[in-house]
Amino acid sequence: MGRNKIIGTKSCFILFLLVAFPLVAQGGQTATDWVNQGVALDAQGKYDDGIQACDKAITLNPNLAEAWAEKGFALNAQGKYDDAIQVCDKAIAINPQLAVAWNNKGAALFFQNMYDDAIQALDQAIALNPQLATAWGEKGFALNAQGKYDDAIQALDQAIAINPQYADAWYSKGNALHALGQTAEANDAFAKAKELGYNVISPMGNTITVVPSNTVPSNIMGNVIQLNVPHDPLLQEVCDNTGDPWSCGMASKGMLNTQDRNM
Repeated sequence: MGRNKIIGTKSCFILFLLVAFPLVAQGGQTATDWVNQGVALDAQGKYDDGIQACDKAITLNPNLAEAWAEKGFALNAQGKYDDAIQVCDKAIAINPQLAVAWNNKGAALFFQNMYDDAIQALDQAIALNPQLATAWGEKGFALNAQGKYDDAIQALDQAIAINPQYADAWYSKGNALHALGQTAEANDAFAKAKELGYNVISPMGNTITVVPSNTVPSNIMGNVIQLNVPHDPLLQEVCDNTGDPWSCGMASKGMLNTQDRNM
């Protein structure tokens, strides 16, 4: 949902085998094996180790776009957005049809406040894979940060339709509805976020208790992993762009997200 060193805690992953490029290193591990290991390490928040695993995959097969995309995910998770863009561009150069590479590039651009460029990259991800909930969600976050609340709600509704368990999308939708003055609908969205595990604080007061959280780019499996972080960057973005007093006040509190999320 915003800039940060990012995001992601313990998610459940089903590791899958990429069928292409079965090159084998000493020890019998293929490039695909190393990518899958990188996915598993990133899921645990072990991003340095995840990057090392992806680098081993790239050494075995520099044309394995999935390895570059997963490395981009981990770099995003470390807040190394310029590096993430570079490796995502490498993945895209190898395989322009790899939706998650566009998604991760879009997220990195968003984290650097380059909202129009982010939306363009995310639209490309959506065109390639309209069922990629993270791309719709991140597009909604970017539109929210621009103050385009109606458009944000449309994108977030798409994300929610694909993945009704996408708590970040519900929370962001609540922010957009609140900005539009749709109090009852905003509270409904915040209530859904709470139901999905958030400790949410409603902008309307004390009816809901939700601590804002953050979102990240998706890894090569289209999943999102998140970490406990001391600050909600989306609220800071809304504050910076709209001056909304609740968002500014909440962003300044540096509240912790204590729940595990995946989308």
